[in-house]
Amino acid sequence: MKMKANDFKNMPEEEMAMMIQGLLGLGYVGDHPVNGTAPQPDYSSPILKPVVARIYPLFIILYALPAALGIATNVLVMMYISKYKLNRDATQAFLVNLAVCHTVQCTFVLPITLMVMLLQNWIFGQFLCFFLPLLQSG
Repeated sequence: MKMKANDFKNMPEEEMAMMIQGLLGLGYVGDHPVNGTAPQPDYSSPILKPVVARIYPLFIILYALPAALGIATNVLVMMYISKYKLNRDATQAFLVNLAVCHTVQCTFVLPITLMVMLLQNWIFGQFLCFFLPLLQSG
């Protein structure tokens, strides 16, 4: 049975509020509303996803290892090129540029991406919400 727009106009406000809360998943214990509203979770602090709650140390290790290796090897590349004065060639300058970019990615992007995978909510602010995809694609 399809509902028409006029059906919603005739619906009592209490039923409309219950339907909206039910669709949003708010304010119900069983089939009854709890004091008309549900307690809102505190999204200002990190909330770990229940799916990864038992295995998040594995995720941290699997992300920390490539990040540490990436930082170390890219710093070694930059040190080697600067020590032997190889930055006079365009190819060497390109290698230094890549090493700097990958160091930034390993230092900032990998840990934040890990947190995005582990947390239910976004805690990094509006700027990083728009800027992180730009860093990830580089």
